[in-house]
Amino acid sequence: MDLRKELLPAMERRLLGFLNHIDDATALSDAIRDRRQEKGTGIGEKVADRLLKARTELPGRRFEDLRQVETVPGIGEDKILDLMHAFKQPAAQAFRSNMYNGVILSNWELEYFTSIFEDDTSFQEVIDSKSSLAEFVGEQVEQISLERYSNSKAAELAGELVERCYDEYFPDSHFGAYALAFWFYQFDADNWFSFERVLKETEKYLNFYPEWEDRLELHLYKGFDNTGVLVDPVTQVDLPVVINRGERAVTIWTCQLND
Repeated sequence: MDLRKELLPAMERRLLGFLNHIDDATALSDAIRDRRQEKGTGIGEKVADRLLKARTELPGRRFEDLRQVETVPGIGEDKILDLMHAFKQPAAQAFRSNMYNGVILSNWELEYFTSIFEDDTSFQEVIDSKSSLAEFVGEQVEQISLERYSNSKAAELAGELVERCYDEYFPDSHFGAYALAFWFYQFDADNWFSFERVLKETEKYLNFYPEWEDRLELHLYKGFDNTGVLVDPVTQVDLPVVINRGERAVTIWTCQLND
């Protein structure tokens, strides 16, 4: 079986970048387990340690091909496919699943709306400037609102409002993770969850892909009122939008708390 014919090149690149980025065996094992979220999958610390040692013996001290990974004892073709499976789950889906895994309760409605672009050209046309991104997000917000509430006038006004909002941009994933965690925290700061706990998940989300070219970036459309156009109360002002370069995706996040 030729893995090159079976696996998407972009997915392979993300896995290699992931394996080349982490320098601690425990962190490597834990990170893969977090992605898989299935008992008995991933790799143990001993195999992770072998991977890191094998990497240091390569030219440039990095994996350039999955066949190099496959030769590490304890890996093999089946485990490669298992690792690749961990990279099939989109970042937004993984984040939402993790948030419901002990961070927020069932009375929270956390939803996302992702637009995936077929080619780099169309993707870059949207994300290259704040104005083009705001126009695109406004169009998506209008469509989401119309589908949810069937109020064309309110949906149109919501789309226009997005384009007028100040776009607070976080190209650095660390600062973006704090901003996104604080957005959640403002919903209900009296102990639904600890800030540190939600920050851990926003950090994992915005660092889902380690390579710079695959980075995730947060845009917060400040002052956008979600109430009655995207969600019902209790909700929070500002609209989080994440640019995912690794998946060529733009994701709009909404959330409401049902007390």
